[in-house]
Amino acid sequence: MASIELDIRCVDFADLPWSSPGDLLTRLGGGDVPAGFPLLGDGDRDHVSGSPFLDRRRLAAVLAEHNASVHNALSGQQTQAIADDARFVITGQQPGLLLGPLYAFLKAVTAIRLAEHFERLGGGPVIPAFWIASEDHDVLEVNRCTVAGRTFTWDYPGELAHGEVPQVGDIPLDEAREPLLDFLAEALPATEFREGVLETVAAADFTSYATLFATLMRQLLGPGRLVLIDPIGLRSLTAPVLAEAVARWPAVLRAFDAGATMLRAADVDVALDRAGLFEIVEGKRRACDIDADGMTASAGRLSLTEAAAEIRRRPADFSPNAALRPVLQDAVIPTLTTVGGPAELRYLWQIGEIYEAVGVQRSRVAPRIHATFVEPPLRRAADKAGLWPDRLLDAPAALRDYNPQATADPDLDRVQRLGDELLAAIEGLKDGHSDKQIGKAHESIAHQVERLVSRLREHRLSRAGLGRQNLEKVVAALLPDGRPQERVVSPFHFLGFHGPDFVSRSLERLDPWCRAHQVAEIVPRRGQTGGSA
Repeated sequence: MASIELDIRCVDFADLPWSSPGDLLTRLGGGDVPAGFPLLGDGDRDHVSGSPFLDRRRLAAVLAEHNASVHNALSGQQTQAIADDARFVITGQQPGLLLGPLYAFLKAVTAIRLAEHFERLGGGPVIPAFWIASEDHDVLEVNRCTVAGRTFTWDYPGELAHGEVPQVGDIPLDEAREPLLDFLAEALPATEFREGVLETVAAADFTSYATLFATLMRQLLGPGRLVLIDPIGLRSLTAPVLAEAVARWPAVLRAFDAGATMLRAADVDVALDRAGLFEIVEGKRRACDIDADGMTASAGRLSLTEAAAEIRRRPADFSPNAALRPVLQDAVIPTLTTVGGPAELRYLWQIGEIYEAVGVQRSRVAPRIHATFVEPPLRRAADKAGLWPDRLLDAPAALRDYNPQATADPDLDRVQRLGDELLAAIEGLKDGHSDKQIGKAHESIAHQVERLVSRLREHRLSRAGLGRQNLEKVVAALLPDGRPQERVVSPFHFLGFHGPDFVSRSLERLDPWCRAHQVAEIVPRRGQTGGSA
């Protein structure tokens, strides 16, 4: 069986075509950590979140039950560690089709690598976990996947009206199984790994987006490698925290505003515009109207005290928005660090004072791994274009500024000179004659010479790998649909082309401490050619 290696090179975020100097990631990568940002470091080896709401034994039981239900059974040792003294490295994402874009996979790799690192430092077991955001309702963010340059979309059968969409964990996907398998069978090339990918997807649990995501993550990483968390199933533990936040809502609002002010003062874009919560009504997730005086829900207008009591009475029917979700997580799960992407880093910082308002000790924050995978065809195209390795990420600028006329070519320059001489000779023979036909012929010859030289120049550049088409190929691989690869392409693309080694090598080679973008060249071994055309 063919195998691959990953050769990793770190590129500063400031040098990425999709970054800007003021981005938080760029600043962190350059060592500019804003005052008060809760960035994880080796000195946090003993850090852990906590609150009066933490009940380790109940947590262990809930997590063991859920993981067993998605065929990711925890070992007795894992369950006991959760009940005793384990700490968590947690990341999360909405459950997209085929795990969604690469960044969900990269978050999982980051959590696993950081957990291994801190467990080696001592201080007890450290468990990597993935919070599968089953209670979110942004269907249009989870209903598609991109493999081998093609995109599959599974349309939601109901009406996509505001406030009229169920949680993605409640949306059935059984009817999507065969269309998705047909898509993969057509999109993936006939590699030795293709059938394995089809079997993996066929064996997954299509009960909902959440169960599909959970079973595929387990199949990729192996049983028990990552503890899977379903917030819907966790509500019996998190509802009291949400109720406490509602009871203290004026303090929560002040803390939220203070966080937004803090980000503006640090010249960082504010990530969230409100703190709030949702109620599940007739299977649909609807935002609650809440302010410092009370809350309006299906039960009518309630005081904050009454609203808190309603949440405690019906824990399964209420869920937090992004401003409160991490607070609930850290309150009921002893968390060393929370792993997030660029927007999450901003809002995890923004909500810091909400933790204090609710009485929760927060976890530290770690950026997820950021990476672009360079398959052999991309490497070859970049090599021809003179962009490999150091100028690979300059490809978008090179395409934008592409000017074949600026490339010296003595042969074509000679043809251009001969054409100019011909035109000059014709002009001289006119001897002041103003015949329109001669004038038109002169213009036609000038146009044809220019066109011929231009086409010959492009053809010769293309043969050398320096033409527009080759540059477009490089840019399409780096920025499919105009966005970074990690935000578009499914990890199943790479599994189909390179097999399970893609996962194992990512877990071995990608560095969770690299405060830069990792360019990971996929290097085939034993005759494998791999990659997408």
